[in-house]
Amino acid sequence: MSLSISGSLLLSLYMNAVVNAHSQYAGLPWWQVWLFFSIVLLSFSMASQDVANLRRRLRKRVADLERANRIIERLATTDALTGVYNRHHINNILLQQLELLSRYGCPLSIAILDLDHFKAINDQFGHNTGDEVIKTFCKIARESLRKSDWFGRWGGEEFICIMPHTTVENAHIPMERIRQAFKSAQIALLPPGYQHTVSIGIAEAKLSDTVDSVIARADERLYQAKRSGRDTIVASKASQQPED
Repeated sequence: MSLSISGSLLLSLYMNAVVNAHSQYAGLPWWQVWLFFSIVLLSFSMASQDVANLRRRLRKRVADLERANRIIERLATTDALTGVYNRHHINNILLQQLELLSRYGCPLSIAILDLDHFKAINDQFGHNTGDEVIKTFCKIARESLRKSDWFGRWGGEEFICIMPHTTVENAHIPMERIRQAFKSAQIALLPPGYQHTVSIGIAEAKLSDTVDSVIARADERLYQAKRSGRDTIVASKASQQPED
């Protein structure tokens, strides 16, 4: 039932009250009767306005709570510096994707991306410059990936990308796009021509994988990329990966 009182309802109540009370107030002057029921009608009108104001305040409070919940959810799932997913949330996403893999058998590839010589950038140019490098890298990565991919900060200068329905061969394509774009990016706080690169390891998940096992294999591919001179990608198919 609506809480609002329409003008027609108020008028109807008013007229009924006048008719029903005619005999009771028949001996009074007409203006006293009119004044009495005018006060009654005004009271109804003020009550209606109070209810309308209450409903407006309630709608505003609900909107404020929904906005606060969205902010809390964003803070709980994203990295404060970059706006990409944080480690806790990306870990949960990977767990869900592995469950889908075990149920439906769709290909799933995981990439670990690590900025090369990042400590040297922090030491030489300061943490503000390091933060700018990280933010630039995340922007490039997000622009290079599909909407169906998941990208997050795993920790420090290390990042993770989850690519559903993607074989390791297809995963190599966006990773190479990220590698080239980051290498050629102009970062204002760094001297012109300063080399900033990324090494990437890719692992295709197996049906038996856990979060830890597939991350460990992607990490091993990353270390191979580092040992190969950095600024490169190392990947292997699930069929090429030894059983844990």
